[in-house]
Amino acid sequence: MGSTGGEFVTDIARRAKAKIAVNGGGFNNSGQPSGYVYKDGKIIWARNRGNKWAGGTIGFTKEGVMILTKSTGKKALEEGVYHGVDFGPFLIVNGKSAKVSGNGGWGYANRTAIAQRKDGIVLFLVID
Repeated sequence: MGSTGGEFVTDIARRAKAKIAVNGGGFNNSGQPSGYVYKDGKIIWARNRGNKWAGGTIGFTKEGVMILTKSTGKKALEEGVYHGVDFGPFLIVNGKSAKVSGNGGWGYANRTAIAQRKDGIVLFLVID
């Protein structure tokens, strides 16, 4: 990522020969991540959203198990996040509905929902 912004998901997917691709987390107007990004058990991008952020971190352990946590930064790494991004709001956690009313204060826009079945399969629902 350059200092003035990022890349389009379609360009990244094409270069990686990916079959599917979705962006994760939020971005500011210059295309930089607006929260934490974790790769290979390290923080590769850190930007504090402040107290207004009601999301958390979605990540995967080294073994591929999905983690949802309200923790960010080093605390999220301590909880096992190996790859991940800031993400939210959480809608369902461990089969129980979270309390989100309306649009949760994030406005109406494209959204991605991510889930993991008990057998490890990861599901994506993308709404445009």
